[in-house]
Parts: sequence; C-alpha cells; structure tokens
Amino acid sequence: TENGGAVSVTVTAAVTGGATYGGDTEVTVSVGASDDSAAEGADYDTVADFKIDIPAGEASATHTFTLTPKQDALAEGGEIISVEGSAGETVTVNGDTIALTDDEALPVATLNLSPSTINESGTGNVSTVTASLDRASSAETTITVSLPADAPATLSSNKALTIAAGSRISSGVVTVTATDNKVDAADATVNVQGTASGGHGIANPTAAALTIKDNDTRGLVLSEESLGVAEGGQRSYTVALKSQPTAEVTVTVSGHDGADLTLDKTSLTFSTSNWDTAQTVTVTAGQDDDAGNDAVTLAHAASGGDYGSVSANLKVAVTDDESPGIVLSPASLTVNEGVSGSYTVALATQPSAEVTVTISGHDGTDLTPNKTSLTFTRSNWSAAQTVTVSAAQDDDAGNDTATLIHAASGGDYSDVSSSLEVTVNDDDTAAIVLSPASLTVNEGASGSYTVALATQPAAEVTVTISGHDGTDLTPGKTSLTFTRSNWSAAQTVNLGAAQDDDAGNDTATLIHAASGGDYADVSASLAVTVTDDDAAGIVLDPADGLAVDEGGSGSYTVALATEPSGAVTVKVTGQSGTDLTLDSASLTFTASNWSEAQTVTVSAGQDDDAGDDTVTLTHTASGGGYADLSAALKVTVDDDETAALTLTPGAVTVAEPSGTAAYTVALAARPSGAVTVALASSDKGAATVSPAELTFNASNWANAQNVTVTAVDDKVDNTGDKRAAAIGHTASGGGYADVTGSVAVTVTDDDAAPTALNLSVDADTAKAGTQAAVTENGGAKTARVTATLGGATTFDEATEVTVTVGKAGDAAVKGTDYTAPASFKITIPAGSSSAHADFTLTPTDDALDEDDKTLTLSGSAGAFTIADIAITIEDDDALPVLSIADASAVTEGGQASFDITLTPVSGRDVTVAWATADDSGTNAATAGEDYTAANGTATIAAGDAKATVTVNTTDDVRDEPAETFLVELSSPTSATLSSSASNAAGAINDNDKAPTGVTLTANPDSVGEGDDPATVTVTAAVTGGTTYDAATEVTVSVGASDDTATEGTDYDTQDDFTITIGAGNASASKDFTLTPKQDDLREGSESISVDGNAGQTIAVTGDTITLTDDDGQPSFSVANASATEGSAVTFTVTR
Repeated sequence: TENGGAVSVTVTAAVTGGATYGGDTEVTVSVGASDDSAAEGADYDTVADFKIDIPAGEASATHTFTLTPKQDALAEGGEIISVEGSAGETVTVNGDTIALTDDEALPVATLNLSPSTINESGTGNVSTVTASLDRASSAETTITVSLPADAPATLSSNKALTIAAGSRISSGVVTVTATDNKVDAADATVNVQGTASGGHGIANPTAAALTIKDNDTRGLVLSEESLGVAEGGQRSYTVALKSQPTAEVTVTVSGHDGADLTLDKTSLTFSTSNWDTAQTVTVTAGQDDDAGNDAVTLAHAASGGDYGSVSANLKVAVTDDESPGIVLSPASLTVNEGVSGSYTVALATQPSAEVTVTISGHDGTDLTPNKTSLTFTRSNWSAAQTVTVSAAQDDDAGNDTATLIHAASGGDYSDVSSSLEVTVNDDDTAAIVLSPASLTVNEGASGSYTVALATQPAAEVTVTISGHDGTDLTPGKTSLTFTRSNWSAAQTVNLGAAQDDDAGNDTATLIHAASGGDYADVSASLAVTVTDDDAAGIVLDPADGLAVDEGGSGSYTVALATEPSGAVTVKVTGQSGTDLTLDSASLTFTASNWSEAQTVTVSAGQDDDAGDDTVTLTHTASGGGYADLSAALKVTVDDDETAALTLTPGAVTVAEPSGTAAYTVALAARPSGAVTVALASSDKGAATVSPAELTFNASNWANAQNVTVTAVDDKVDNTGDKRAAAIGHTASGGGYADVTGSVAVTVTDDDAAPTALNLSVDADTAKAGTQAAVTENGGAKTARVTATLGGATTFDEATEVTVTVGKAGDAAVKGTDYTAPASFKITIPAGSSSAHADFTLTPTDDALDEDDKTLTLSGSAGAFTIADIAITIEDDDALPVLSIADASAVTEGGQASFDITLTPVSGRDVTVAWATADDSGTNAATAGEDYTAANGTATIAAGDAKATVTVNTTDDVRDEPAETFLVELSSPTSATLSSSASNAAGAINDNDKAPTGVTLTANPDSVGEGDDPATVTVTAAVTGGTTYDAATEVTVSVGASDDTATEGTDYDTQDDFTITIGAGNASASKDFTLTPKQDDLREGSESISVDGNAGQTIAVTGDTITLTDDDGQPSFSVANASATEGSAVTFTVTR
C-alpha cells in the first residue's frame, strides 16, 4: 500500500520444466521497468539490481529486498511494479509483478459555465463550458459534454474537455449556443451534462444549469414606416409577424374606406410556419380632380394565437400629379465641336389649348438649332419632339457653354419655361509634331526628320532648334517659321553627324521651342543617337587556321583593321621548339601602309612519328595605339607516315557445329621495336580464335603468321542462317601503339526458326493469381502482358512485339471507359523464349449505368499471326435520374425549348414520355389558345446528357400578362424520374401593345326628320391592332348638350346603354331605337353625338348621326297697297 511504509519482499527464482540445471545458475533481478504504471524513484525508492544463485541440481533459490513506497496526494489507482530477470542467452526468465495500491479517494469533477445566463440570440448567446477536479489525478480525465435532446441550444463540434494527469483544470473549448426559437416565451433552463472517463474511474459531474433569456416580442413588422404613392400609381409594402405565434393569426387592414385608395388585400393570414414570411399588400391611388395631396392612415389589427391585442399603423401620402411643365430630355447636353447632338421637348400635362414653345439663347454662339419653335396640341402634348443642335468649329481651344431658353405660350402654359445647358467640347490642343519621335544617325552620315504644328496658330509661330552645340551634330536649319496657312505642312530638318576618333556611340537631345501666336511655352524634344563605326584589330587571312604538309610550306597574310596613330610592330611567336620555321617573325605597319597585307611563309620539317602536329602562332602588336592587341593562328602539320596491320583474307566463313577457317597476319611497316598483336573474338559464343597473341620485330615484321578460327554451336535460328563475329587485333610496342585491325567471321547456321508467338495477360498484378477483369471503380491497375515463342529454338536477334491496347469495335472505348497507352512494346531478348511488359490500365469510374465491357489487346511481330486477348471492365453504377428544367421564356408565336437532363449520363439509350398540360396557377396558358398541345417520346442517346423537346406557342393579338404551361415526364426506360423535377414550366411573354382605345360606329349614320323610328346598330371596335385580355364594358350615351340636334325636341330621349367587348374580341355591337320628331321648321341637317366611356384608362372615340331636315324652302308674297297722294303706302309681306 502507498502509505504502508517499507516492506520486505522475497523473490524466488524457480527452475521450470521438471528438471534442474547441472551447473550453478545465476539470475540477475531488476525491480521496475520504464513501461510500468508505477514510476521508479517517484512512486517508490529505487531498488538496485541483485542476483539469485540457484546451485547445481537445485530447483530454486530466493532473495529478499526492501520496497519503500512514496506517499503523495495524487489519486492514482492501482499501479504495477515489474520484477524481471536474466540468466544468459540460453536461459529464459519469466518475471512477476507487485501491485502498489493507492490510498487517495477519487477526485470530484465539476462542470463550470461562463456565463451561466445567455441571450436567446445575438450578442451574448454563447456560454463556455470548462471542467475542474477538487484534487489532481495521475491519469488523464476526459469529460464529454452533452445536452438533453429537447434543449433549445446546440453544442460546439468539440464536446470533450481534457484534464491532464497531475492537473485540476481542463483544456479544450466546448461552447453552448442558444437556439433562437422566435417565440415570445418564458426564459428556458438547460441542464448541461458531463460524462467522465479515465482518471481511475472518476464519477460523472453534476449537471450545470444554464439559463437562456428569451428576447422575442410580439409585433407586426411593416416594411415601410410611411408610404408615398403617386396619384394614379401603385406602391407595395409587406407585413410579417415579429415572433412565432402560438396559433394562426389574421391581420385585418382598414382605414382606406372613403379614400381614393384601394388595396389588393385587406386580410392576411400567418401560420406558425410562415409567420416571418413577408406578405405583400399593393396600394393603388385613384385619380381625382383636385391638385392637393391626400393622407390616409391604414390600420393593421391582428387576431388569433397570442396576437389578440397587437396592431400597427401605416401612413400613406398620395401625391397629386397635375402640374404644367416643359420636359427636356436629357436635362443637359454636351456636343463635340464640329458635330451635332439632339434632345427632345414635350409637355408634362395636357394643355387646355394649343401651346407654342419658342427656343432662344443661341444667338451670338456657335450653336444652331434646327427648330426654334415647336407646337403642341391637346392630342400630341406628350409626344416628344426632337431638336437637333449643331456646334460649329472655332479657332480657340476652349470649351464653350450656352443656355437655350424654352418659353411656352398658349393654353394654361403662359409663363412656363425651361432651360437647357449646352456644353461644346473643343477639339484643339497646341503642340509641336516631330516625325519620327527619335532619330539614329551613323557617324559620318546624315539623317532627317520633320516638324509641323498640331493646330492652326493664332498668329505666326517661330520654332527654334537648340541642343546641338558642343556635339558632332549639325542641323541644316535652326529656325522654322509657321503661318496660319502653312502650320500643318511638315518642314524637313537635315541632320549631319561628323566623324570622331573614339569608338563610342554619342547621344544628344535637340530642343524645339515655339514662340508667337498661342504657342508660347510649347516645346518638343528629339533624342538623337550617333552610331560610331571605329574598331582596332589585327587581321589574319586565313583567320580560321593554316594547314601545311610535313616537308612542305604554306603562307598567310597580316594587316591592321584601322589606321594607327603611329608605327605598329607585330611580332610572331609560338614556333620555337616545333618543326615550323617562319620567313619573318616581325612585321612593321605605318599610318600609310596599315591596310596592306604582309605575307608570312611557314615551312614544316620532316619527323619520324606518324602523328599530325598543331602549333598556335601568336601575333602581338605594340605602338601606334595598338598596345596589348593580339591575334592567334592555328597551324596544323599533316604527317605522311602510317602504321597498320595486314590481314589476309579480311573475312572468313565457318560452319556450325565446329567448322574452322584460317587467315594470316603481318605488319604494313617496319616497327621501331618488338610489336605484340593481341587477338580476341567479338562473340565467343559464335567463334573462337587461336592463337591469342602474335609477336613481330624489326626483322620478321613482314612475315605472315597463321591464325585459326573455329565455329561454336547454338540453338538459335540466326537471321539469314548465319551469325557474324569479328576477330579483333590490337597492336602494342614498336611504334604500333593503338594500331588495330579486324577480320570478319561468318558462322553459317543449322537451326530452324520458332513456330509461333502467343500473348497472355494478368489484368491486375497486385492480386494473387492471374486476373482477367478489373472493376470500374478499382482505380489504376498494373496489367502485365507476356509474349512467348513456340518451338525448340529462339532467334538470334531481339524479337519486338508491338501490343496495341484497344481497337475499333471494342465495347470499352479508350479515353471514355479507360485510359491506357495507345500501344507498348515487349522485347524478347536474343536467345530468350519469352518476355513481358507492364502497362497502367485506369478504368474510368464514371456515373454511367452500362454493361460490362471488354477491351482488346492485339499483338504484331513481323510475319507472326498473334491471337487477340481481352480484359473485361466490370460496371458498378446505378440507374441514372431524369429531370426536366423550366424553359426560357419565349415571346408568343415562338418555340419553347425544354431540356430533359440525365444525371449522370448513361451508357445505354434512355427514353421518356412527355406531354404538355395546362398550369393550375395564376395566369395559366390554355392549350389550343395560347400554345399547341403536344406529346412524344424523348430519347437520350448513350453518352449524351440531355434531350430537348419543343412546344409551339400561339401568336395572338391579345394584350395579356405572361402565362405559363407545363411539360410532364412519365414512363422512363433505363432510368428513374426525379422526385422533384419531373415536370417543368414554360413561360409565354406577350408581344402585343395595349390597344389604343375603342371607336364607336353608328349604322345607319343618317335618318330623316319625318322617318319612322330607326334601329341603329352601334359597334364598339378595339383600335391599335390588338385586343384586351379582359372583357371591356363601354357605356354609350346618345346626344350631347353641344349637338345641333336637341334631345327631346328633335328626337326622343335615349337612355345610356352598355356594349361589352369579350376578352380577346376585336368588337361588339348593340342596337337602339332612334325616333326623330317631325316639325315645320326649316333647320338644315343636324348632328346627334354617339359617345362612349370605358373607364379612365381607355379612350373612346365617338360617332355622329346626321338628322336630315324635310321642310321645303319657304315662299313670300306681297299684297298690292294704295294710299292718298302725299301719304305713305304700306305693303304687307306674307310667308
């Protein structure tokens, strides 16, 4: 026991096996081992090794030692102390162990939370969990943290806290993050739990309580604090709940009754799942006659769930839209000098009478508008009229601005005006133009460049050229004059570069400074480079070397490359100690003869060796600026002696199995001493030679010596029924070092050729046994192909077999189903019957569902016919899935294309049935009306990813919103249908403009005053070439206050009636009875208006009916009269 103090321990060494040893056995005992759980020196005092001697013939012996445990405060559990022994290499000693019992109670683990209260969401929603022990343990302790299954919180990915051995505080980070449940509820308490492991059996810690504070409040979330709507326009806002309700909630919208506002929804329903999904309310502001803005407060009252008393208000401001004004587009205009721009003018509101807009402000500027007066009527007031403004060129370089004033008169537009700022961008910049931008001139030569002005100057301009003083440059002109008429004509400046004595290139910058006109301070620079043409040197001819025959001579010449500044001496060295002699070893050049070549003659003396000699002659100059310049000439002396072997004949033939032939060897020239010729066969397997060595001297060098060649038998079919070898001869001594010769040997063959060549394959060398197949998803495999010759013989040359991987017609396609080399070679060495070669076969792990496939290995080797072999690739893929995607929207009359996609692609043809169907949602298209119903079967060929089906849409004249229809898939083969994408939608966009209005036509359009009641047919026809998507109701009124025929006087009063034009229809008609009233008045023809109204957005053009008068021209008569002379006569006129 750890606290039991020192104890005596007796160790017994006992011999096992039922017998004893014949001699004394010494066992060395050690207490404690490095891998014990009890540490020597830490858990107990160190015990020195000791010995136990077992006498000869004895079965055992003992030894007692003292074990002193050490008391500590660590909870360690039970620990082990090893007792081990050794007794030499031939005796096996089995050890024992001592248990050291711990006396400390197990530590208590505690979970700690920081903080212990967190928020449901946002900042402060995370608590960190740590663990601690009340005392340390000698073993590592792990606390695994967990939460109850229904806890409204989540743990971090790391859930383990580690307390190291000897420590009380955990390491590692575990966090608890609150889950935002969006419900307005009470605070939650979560028990954070821990499971302990290790630490010699420490108990689980008590759960720690974590408080999660709720931060949700009930309320309505309106996307707008207030809403502005233009009169006649629409605006939308959204409504959502602030927290998850306990049950379904209804939000009722009110406050718009009696106002000019209409809502598309006045009741919204939210569930416990869609409570935070914003629902849209669209507010439409109707037109009114006043010009004042209106304000309305929309009230939103919630009911249901826990939202019984929740409400919110939205203020809606309606902005009136009546205000006269001139509309300019764009609001400002920029025009480049010399070109034109345009803008448009329109009126903001319909005028009460014709309006004239007068344009001014361009006088005295470079601007010219194509119109200065525009007329707008009550019918064309909103049609923008275009004004084109032209900007003339000017001579200055500054931008100009002008303000065009547009003043209106007439109607209700008196005193209305608008201004347009016009900016003219000038296109001129003063500059000096040099061409080229830089110049290179050779020393002693000349070059030229040109100078011009970039823009027309305001007055004469002088360009002064400087920068050449102190250089070798001389310009032909240093001053150039440009006028307002010749400013763009390029003037040429010639530039001469003088010779100098140095060999370096020179550079200079010519400055061109302008003065006069508007060119003050304008300048330009030209960089000029002068290329030098001088280089000193010694010129040898030939320069690449001189060849001289032994005993003969040759010559070369020497000159200088440039004129020296004084006398130059060229000394020739390098010939001393060689077989060369020169006719002149020193040459002198002056300033007058420096370029004249001087000849040097080289003579080569005879020597006794047979080798060529080479000598380098060095030419060193001095004086006249040529100090330290040199040039070298390589001289080669061709020797005229040759040492050789005389072999007779030069070739022999011997026959298998052991035929012989002879030839002789002699020297071609007298040697200087004894010569040894070594003989060796190049192929001892083909032929041998005897003797192996010949000796010649200065007296017998010409005497031929005999040599015998013997054939060696083999089992190889030699090419051409023969083999070739060579007998090599290598001489040494007597001046014949490295002299060689060779006799060609032909060995005639007596062996037949192999009878066949076969291939075999192991598809996966990593597996035991020979494999005929690989799996598709098995990855790269090393395949081995073996080529074997048939018959009892082999070839004398290597047999090359070309193996081709894959061929046309294979089920497995290279590059698609696998990758492998196109081909590889197997080389059967000469004399061998077989060989193999490996190649890497990588099956393609595709997603194709396909049959197992084979690939062919074909062999070719000369005239052999080699049978093909094969490797099978086994498939591992499931059926692919078919899906269909929504078609891109098409304009009515177009063709909608639907892509049917196969995922992944298949190795087989896949088919699927498809058919169109009407959509069930809003704005559904109708088969036969909006599109052509269709169905069929789509086929996706093996290896393809998709097929496309098309549906024709109908081009009508109805103004309508975009509509949708469906294409549905069914009955697939070799595939399955996607659970989420087996049907798709096609959208049809309308291409019809809104109709321009409705025109009323009355028939008949004329009745007589005395006619019977007439049936008049009024036709309401939609104009503009299109129709309305919804039924259009036109209210027709007969007669108007400003008609010349008076309702009730000239004809019976007619009540208003309605004509309904069906959706998509171009017209509709209705009859009414017109009853004229007879009178005696001579009135002439009168008009009766037929007017219509179809709401604020549809213009209705009326018609007139002519009421013709039937009363004749009245007649007048005058009666005779009389009177007394001198009185008045009164005449009576009667009608």
